[in-house]
Amino acid sequence: MLVLAAVYVVTAKFGIEQPVAHGVITPVWAPSGIAIAALLAFGPRLWPGIALGAFIANATSDISIAAALGICVGNTAEALVAAFLLNRVGFRIAMERVRDVIAFVALGAIVSTAISATFGVTSLSLAGDAVGSDYLQEWLLWWFGDLIGALLVAPMILVWISHIRRSQRVEHPLEAIVLLSAVGFASILIFLGGHWQYPALIFPLLVWAALRVRQIGTTTTVFVVGALATWGTVHGSVPIGGATPTESVQILQGLLAVVAIAVYVIASTLSERDSAESEAREAFLHLQEAQKLAHVGSWEWDVESGEVAWSDELYRIYGYEPQSFGVTYEKAMERVVDADRPSIEANTRAGFEAGADNALPVVQYRVVHPDGTTRTLRGQGVMRFQDGLPIRVLGTVQDVTEVVEAEAALADAYARAREAAERLRELDATKNTFISAAAHDLRAPLSTISGFASALTQRFPDFTEEQVRDMISRMGANADRMARMLANLLDLDRLEHGDVRASFVEIDLSDTVLRIVHGLESDRDVEVDSTRVTAWADEGLIERVIENLVLNAFRHTAPDTPVRVKVKQTSDGAEIAVEDEGPGIPDEMKDTIFQAFRRGENETSMGTGLGLFLVSEFAKLHDGRAWVEDRVGGGAVFKVFLPHRTATAAGTVA
Repeated sequence: MLVLAAVYVVTAKFGIEQPVAHGVITPVWAPSGIAIAALLAFGPRLWPGIALGAFIANATSDISIAAALGICVGNTAEALVAAFLLNRVGFRIAMERVRDVIAFVALGAIVSTAISATFGVTSLSLAGDAVGSDYLQEWLLWWFGDLIGALLVAPMILVWISHIRRSQRVEHPLEAIVLLSAVGFASILIFLGGHWQYPALIFPLLVWAALRVRQIGTTTTVFVVGALATWGTVHGSVPIGGATPTESVQILQGLLAVVAIAVYVIASTLSERDSAESEAREAFLHLQEAQKLAHVGSWEWDVESGEVAWSDELYRIYGYEPQSFGVTYEKAMERVVDADRPSIEANTRAGFEAGADNALPVVQYRVVHPDGTTRTLRGQGVMRFQDGLPIRVLGTVQDVTEVVEAEAALADAYARAREAAERLRELDATKNTFISAAAHDLRAPLSTISGFASALTQRFPDFTEEQVRDMISRMGANADRMARMLANLLDLDRLEHGDVRASFVEIDLSDTVLRIVHGLESDRDVEVDSTRVTAWADEGLIERVIENLVLNAFRHTAPDTPVRVKVKQTSDGAEIAVEDEGPGIPDEMKDTIFQAFRRGENETSMGTGLGLFLVSEFAKLHDGRAWVEDRVGGGAVFKVFLPHRTATAAGTVA
């Protein structure tokens, strides 16, 4: 604050002591520019420094204290009003916008300085310290001096402060030094060296400053030219035709003001253009980055010339290096899959036939990259017409390969989920059927056993020995039937909990088949066709396989039809086959028949639907498989294959 007051006093004294001054009224008044710049750059809190400097400078200049106080108020108000008005309109001290230059000239240089002139001249008149008798002339001289001081000094201070705050380097520093030297040399030559006939030499240099060094060069060179021109005019080196030296200075400074405003506008216009170009470049870079992240490219087709412009990302989408070649419509279509070209061509043809501006429908197509990979793209665009003729087509293309794959995967997952849900519903229905069937199948033999047991208990003496034997035999057969059903249920539970293990030993399959068939104690005709066939297998599980296959044939065939069991050695293992002459298995059920709780088309048939499921699972425990084929002449052939094993490979498998 004290520094500001000291600078104010020094510059004020310099202006007041010039021979062109009318007392304290002078056309050379730098303090107005200093004060306005200080409040704009550092805030209104510095106003006491301005007031102190103004009071000291005027109170020590042969005027009354009252007049000095009045001038002090006016000078302080001038700076405060200028800062207030400029801040209200969004003024920026860098002065890089035309609106900032206009605002400063209008509010900072013209309007606010009128306050100081009014307070100053009025205070001098009231105190009797006025040098001249014409109030208006004195007012104009005061106002014009403050205006020129604000116009030439404040912009230079503000722009330099802005550069320092932003740590901004001077553009083309070497060129700026040469330019400033040239301006100083030319100004000295013209305004101090007596070559006043050549002022035109100054203007190209000022324009050069605006073009190359922008605001900081313009404001600095304008200040240098203004200071040297004013000094030369004050000391008579520039013969401008004024009635007095004061008028000569005013004429010169008026010309300088016009030149200063012009070059300020030029510099700010160029800065705005630079800013717009920088923003455009930044926006372009952001667009490129956004296109890269989103896999979206843009294109433009000049229909008349046939030239096509692609963004860098569109080159990448098509598998090329950015800007690696010039694009044409034909070149763009080269990579499109043949099957997808008609849709693009139809789109384009429809756009041409519209005859007016129109949006092209979204089209999805595939392209083949130079490395052979195929990508799926989605494009859209707009067509522009002029005088009924197409002139431009613009659009975007997005790589949606991953999106399409994700959509397909989602659709597949949804379909599989629906299948699983349907399967669960089927299993639920099947399980309900199984529970009903199991309850029925268990109740039937249990009722038979209970009935015979009750009859024997209550009426044993009434039955003959043959009848008793028959009832006991039937009770045993039904008990065996219940045991088999419960065994299947227990096997199912063991399989679900992973408790079934296969222990491999070498067995004779033909002996196993004969033993199981004879142990069934059925009056059904079972033919066994077997030579000695050995296999490494779990004998207990194989017995269950054979038993379930034969009992399955019993349940689904007529009692008077034979069942045949065949065992044979193959090149890679052993095969068990059970043939029947029943209704056979439809093709659509040949895979599902081995699922749990499947009981075939005749749901009234006896059984829980677990027998064939256990056959298949036990075969898998042997790394084998179970399947069904049609029998020649009618019926079905259920087969189980057991792969060959060696003693070394045998063991226990879960």
